[in-house]
Amino acid sequence: MTLGIPGSQTTAVILASLSLQGLQPGPQMMTEQPLLLYVIFFSMLIASVAAFVGG
Repeated sequence: MTLGIPGSQTTAVILASLSLQGLQPGPQMMTEQPLLLYVIFFSMLIASVAAFVGG
């Protein structure tokens, strides 16, 4: 996903949603929008922990 090339269907959906929001996925996104990336990472972490606890 760092290079903007989807490796799976889930990644393709994430790339499409970022493009619809006007963001260009790729290496520049890490320097231009670091707060957004941290929010995405932590929300995925919270969702994973909730799925683990919830069974």
